[in-house]
Amino acid sequence: SKPRHAATFTISYYLDQYKNKPGEHIHVQLWRQHLEVLAIKNGKLQVCSSFNFQSDEDVLYFILNIYEQLDFNPDSVPVKLSGDITKGTSLWLLLEKYIRFVEVEDRPKGQYSQEFKSVPKHRYNRVFQAAVCA
Repeated sequence: SKPRHAATFTISYYLDQYKNKPGEHIHVQLWRQHLEVLAIKNGKLQVCSSFNFQSDEDVLYFILNIYEQLDFNPDSVPVKLSGDITKGTSLWLLLEKYIRFVEVEDRPKGQYSQEFKSVPKHRYNRVFQAAVCA
């Protein structure tokens, strides 16, 4: 099979999740100094972008910019976070000041080895999504 960009699995996963669901959805994956933002509206991909960041304010800027570009309302469209993020951290609290619904994304449904019970459900979502889509 041909090599594919890692985002291919992420895009496929979300398009499948939202194919018959109206509405607006934003998912953000954070890892080290990098974030990936994916936005879907009425089952169609609107944006899939990645950014490097240095500060919490950078993350906020990139996410709010996507909301603004797509005319998504931060008072009604939740942001779903996965990766290297923990509820209650300075970044989380900053996001909550500007986006009403800040949520942790669950890992894809499926059966997981016992070892994963100790790992936060949102930590390695992109890996699990790739497994679902592969």
